[in-house]
Amino acid sequence: FDTTKYTTATFTSTKVIPRGEHKYDVEGNLTLKGVTKPVTLHATLNKIGEHAMVKKQAVGFDASGTLQRSAFGIDKYVPAVSDAIN
Repeated sequence: FDTTKYTTATFTSTKVIPRGEHKYDVEGNLTLKGVTKPVTLHATLNKIGEHAMVKKQAVGFDASGTLQRSAFGIDKYVPAVSDAIN
């Protein structure tokens, strides 16, 4: 990931699509190593409520997705090491 040069990874959502009870697809742009690509995360809503420590409204999700690391220039040892990251 060359974290010395690329110190941050970012995800910016562009669209949220309801998929049933507490399930959502979150579309957006992921930036790794200075390369930005569209990705879709499959999210599950855990809870909406007041955060116990800061006393402000908060939302908790779990999310997962799959991406091809070579699309972001992280291609060392492909295909000996899987290109897909889950």
